[in-house]
Order: sequence, then structure tokens, then C-alpha cells
Amino acid sequence: MANLTLYRIEVGLREDLPDPAAAGLLGEFKTLGLPPPRQARTVRLFWVEGEFDRRTATALAAGLFSDPVTEIFAVDAPVYGAGKGWRSVEVVRKPGVMDPVVGSIRKALRDRGLEASFIATGRKYLFAGNVSEGTLRLAGRRILANESIEEIHLDKPAPVHRITGEVPFKLVRIPLRGKSDAELEKISRNGCLSLSIPEMRQIQAHFDGLKRDPTDVELETIAQTWSEHCRHKTLRGIVEFTGPDGGKK
Repeated sequence: MANLTLYRIEVGLREDLPDPAAAGLLGEFKTLGLPPPRQARTVRLFWVEGEFDRRTATALAAGLFSDPVTEIFAVDAPVYGAGKGWRSVEVVRKPGVMDPVVGSIRKALRDRGLEASFIATGRKYLFAGNVSEGTLRLAGRRILANESIEEIHLDKPAPVHRITGEVPFKLVRIPLRGKSDAELEKISRNGCLSLSIPEMRQIQAHFDGLKRDPTDVELETIAQTWSEHCRHKTLRGIVEFTGPDGGKK
């Protein structure tokens, strides 16, 4: 069994430098009508597991994960010695959510002749002042994280999520045949498909012809390829223009 060690690396700006991201967050608190903290700091989080010692992990923190000119780092310790009166919010991706940064880190490690069995990233926010838990949780949902793909951990270290073992396959079919417009609209809304009722009818008619219901993957694929992002439905629509003379085109 390989001797694997997991290291947590925190990276932040030097304390004598302003933190523009933190300043922006304080402004967003005000925009939401929330009492802003007195002070804020932002921290980048990295977890790396491999067959290397703390000296190597420290070298990676200094040479790969941080900028030696503007940033400071800590391995398995807080980068800022925030004392009494500071609260923290840590944000990490939910289990199974892809993190594109991980691929870049893995390549950079291999360029250095190192392999990692596990890599993850996250963010940490520190707030000073009389900030209530309710305010922080609301800010977490509205400002600090995307709850669709991320989770929030208040005043405690975020857990490390690992996907281990095989996930059993389960075929899921979405019942469309015989559904009313109201039911089709509900299926689209609950599935976050953003498909209109006419579009749902088209899909329903197609699978009626196949004499079966679509799988969840098939329906999600159609929703993606018919999305505004892929098809530009708004720009492809018919635009009525009224000229200065009142005529329509």
C-alpha cells in the first residue's frame, strides 16, 4: 500500500496588501441590504494527496500554488492568524461535480515528476465584526457560492469529498407520454430543463412515435442542445420592427 499523505494548503494575499476581492464582497453585502462586516479576507484552498513529504508539499505551496511576490501560504494551518471576532465561510464543490482546475494542477505536478492520488480546490472567506450566522448563510447563498454545485461550511473546515468504488448504473425514464401541458411544464421546471411547452410537446410526440418514454440522459441532452446557449433561440426569433412612419416590418 502506497504511503499517501493528504495536505491542505491555504493561500492568501500578503496582509500588507489590499484584497480587492474582499472589498468587492463588502460592497455586495451592502447591495443586498445586509450589514457589512468590518473587514474581510479571501483565501484559496487546495488539497493534494500523494507520496511526498511535507517538505515537497511546502515547495509546491511556494512554487505552484502561490505567487511569492504578492501571496503567503500555509500547509495544514490557517494562512491568517484570525483571532477572536473573526468568522469563516468555506466553499467547496459538491461530491461528483467536476473541477476544471484539478486537471491543470495534475499536469503541473506531472511536469515536476509528481503524481497525486487526490486533488481538490475550494475558497475560504474570513469576516471580522458582529456578523450573525443568518447574515453569513444568506451571503453564502447569494454571494459566496453557487448552491447548485457548491456547498457552504460555516466556522469549520470544509470536508474532503472522495468518490470511491463503482457507482451502480440505474436506468431512469421520464414519463412524457399522455402528459398534459401542465404536467409537461412541471417536468421541465422540476428538471431545470428550461424547455417551453411547445418544445416539450415536440419531444413528447417524438417519443410517442418510438412507443417509449425518454431516459433522463436523453431528455437532458435535448434540453442542452435546444438551450439558449446552444441555439440562440432569442436571436433566431422573429423580430417586429416599427419604423418612424408607424409601419411594421
